[in-house]
Amino acid sequence: MLRLVNEAVFLLLGALFIWLAITGHYMFDPRSPSWLAMAGVLIVYGLVTMRWRGGERTVARIRGGALILVGLLMLSSAYASWASVTRILIAAGATLAARGVIVIALILGGKVAR
Repeated sequence: MLRLVNEAVFLLLGALFIWLAITGHYMFDPRSPSWLAMAGVLIVYGLVTMRWRGGERTVARIRGGALILVGLLMLSSAYASWASVTRILIAAGATLAARGVIVIALILGGKVAR
C-alpha cells in the first residue's frame, strides 16, 4: 500500500510540474547553485536506485531511470534559453507522471512481489 502511495506522489508531482509549466507560474533560477545541486542529487540517487539489490529489478530501473532523466533535464535547463525552460519542465513532469503510472500498473498487475 505504501508503495502505491509513493508512486501516486510521483504521479501528482509530475502533474504539478506540467501544470506549472503550462500556466507559467514558476519563479526560479535554473542557474542557481541549489538548482544545480538538486539536479546532481537526483542523478546520483537515480544511479543508486538502479543498483539497489532489494526488490524487483524492472521497477528499480524505471524508478532510477526516471530520476536520472529528471536530473539531466534540470541540468539542461541551466544551459537552455528561458523560452525552452517551459518545454523542459513539461518533459520532466511527463517523466515523473509516467514513472508513477508505470510502476502503479506493475504493482497492481501483480508483476511485482509484494
